[in-house]
Amino acid sequence: MTIDGQGRLCVVASGSCLVFRIDDLTGGGFQKYGKLGRGRDAFWSPLGIAVDGRGSIYVCDTGNRRIVKIDDLTGSGWTELRLSGAGRSAPALPTTSLWTPAAGCTSPITPMAGS
Repeated sequence: MTIDGQGRLCVVASGSCLVFRIDDLTGGGFQKYGKLGRGRDAFWSPLGIAVDGRGSIYVCDTGNRRIVKIDDLTGSGWTELRLSGAGRSAPALPTTSLWTPAAGCTSPITPMAGS
């Protein structure tokens, strides 16, 4: 989980494959995004989340071996960063942290256009 620049709580729920954003701890402004799956607007075992200074949300989607960037919880601006050679032989994404370009990611990722 993380806090965005506006003080909102952002959480990724691995079991339900959703991203949540909550304005405050009373549950105000509750929003959710995503579904179980492999394509656009879908996640498979998401385990990490980060928000950059512009409010873009990065989700470490481990089951799909990608990092997904979305501009907001409508899914606009969907962009994927996928491990090179993703497939059965590709190394697993780390589960303890989220790689993001802002964090100086040194993993072997290749940008891919959103679908």
